[in-house]
Amino acid sequence: MMNQEIRHTMEENDRQKTMKNRQDINLTTEVVNKKQWEKFKETTTKIQERLRLVDFAMQAIPTGYAIFLESQKIQDIQSKIITEIETAPYSLIVVLPAEIKFVDDMQMVVRLLSGIVLSYGAINQMEKAERKILLEYALGEVTNLRRDSLFMLMKVRDIKRKVEWTKFVILNYINKDKQIVEQIISHF
Repeated sequence: MMNQEIRHTMEENDRQKTMKNRQDINLTTEVVNKKQWEKFKETTTKIQERLRLVDFAMQAIPTGYAIFLESQKIQDIQSKIITEIETAPYSLIVVLPAEIKFVDDMQMVVRLLSGIVLSYGAINQMEKAERKILLEYALGEVTNLRRDSLFMLMKVRDIKRKVEWTKFVILNYINKDKQIVEQIISHF
């Protein structure tokens, strides 16, 4: 009986040692797993941030290109306005207030676009739909500038046509009067 008790105690001791070794292995594995999990979470966060940046870039590139095209159109229209004003300086009086408002609006839009570019970190944290709304708003503002510029060009051209029409009408009357006078003189 004693031998059996000693044998059970020895077996129990071996089992306890085995359990202690397994517990140590589990603890070590758990610590290693915890470190790897933290590293994995860190890597995942970095990847998500980069993907958000790529997502924002993918979302902003078409809008940026559209804004670029609109700005080229605005430059072209503004150069046409200057050309028209050079040929008809009297239209400057009518267009000058609208041009001043246009410059002020352009300054505000440039500030908006600069703010968007400079705060891309905050914009990256926005939801995709919110970013889309912001980018569409910026594009809409640039489009409004192009429309305002085109409206000013049409206004200058309209004033120029009206003045030319008035000149034509006056010259027509003058020519008719000359013809009448010449006919009267030729009859005498």
